Amino acid sequence: MNKIFDCGILNFWYTNNYGAVLNCYALQETIKKLGYNPQVINYVKNRKTFDGRLSDCFSKKYLNLTDKCDTFDELKKLNRQTGTFIAGSDQIWRYRYFWPHGKNIFQLNFADSESKKIAYAASFGTDEFEGCRLDTALTKYDMQRFDAISVREDDGINICRDTFGVAATHVLDPVFLPDVKDWNELIDNSACKDKGFIASYVLDKSAHTDKLIDFTSQKIGTEKIINMVNAQSSKTCEQSVEDWLYAIKNCKFFITDSFHGACFAIIFNKPFICLANISRGYSRFKSLFEVFGLENRCILTADDTENNPDLFSEVDYSSVNTVLKTEKERSLNWLKEALKSPKQVQSVSQAQLDDIMEVIPVSYTHLRAHETGRNL
Repeated sequence: MNKIFDCGILNFWYTNNYGAVLNCYALQETIKKLGYNPQVINYVKNRKTFDGRLSDCFSKKYLNLTDKCDTFDELKKLNRQTGTFIAGSDQIWRYRYFWPHGKNIFQLNFADSESKKIAYAASFGTDEFEGCRLDTALTKYDMQRFDAISVREDDGINICRDTFGVAATHVLDPVFLPDVKDWNELIDNSACKDKGFIASYVLDKSAHTDKLIDFTSQKIGTEKIINMVNAQSSKTCEQSVEDWLYAIKNCKFFITDSFHGACFAIIFNKPFICLANISRGYSRFKSLFEVFGLENRCILTADDTENNPDLFSEVDYSSVNTVLKTEKERSLNWLKEALKSPKQVQSVSQAQLDDIMEVIPVSYTHLRAHETGRNL
């Protein structure tokens, strides 16, 4: 481990999901354009389920990875290589997701007190934190060690303030930060040539989603449908990220229950319907569509398509793009400031320790065990 880099990025890039890898790539490339040398932390939970799959294939082509970090001690060693860590983006702070993936490493508990800690567009996925009292107290301790926090949803601001006692700013998901031409450069690596089709990207298929796709096919007047795969259920890289982007950009109409599927529909100015995936977190959908004034493109059930002409009306992308330009500039400015600002002087307060001791009747050695990673 002798590589020196400006900042280490930690997120769920390895989870074999198109949105996750593109989210990570977008943040990496944005930070590079700001003049820094970032590295994506090569932490992969249960690495045996990773080789040869979507994230493995994509990362070898496009991500600047650190050496492998499979243990807490290996993550700690990264402090020798950089003084800044960035957590984000995506649902890295949703308890049911981050806890099985390494507990509080996604709150950067491996970062030394001297290291700067930033969260960019972190997401809780829901409108409340799902952890128990003890896990909430431990997470609060780590959250209060951050120098700057931004979140992806309005609900995240409330959770940060009310549950963890920290301030947070609402920013755009990283996929909105690159220019469209940057995404087109990836699409140029696709061999796809299809035209005149409806595209669907549905993570949780059911009779209801099939009904939605069939209804849309009849409404649009085309039987040519490209149904993109859920990469998490595939043991190989059946469809590349470049092909996935091609399908969204070049379709006549797009149907999805994916947050990032909806994001790229907006980026490429496509007509679309989003069936909000409640089990995967509705808060993020709600916040996204409110920002862009696209609430009428989101439905909760396939039955909502009937007698709903707004779903197939033309999207006013001139207005959407105006909002996007403003929000992108604001989000980039936040990230620039967070990266260039000096490290804040921080210390563990008695109040922070008391929060933890209130819910666990043992000595402070439990906290020290938490800090040294024995809770991984």
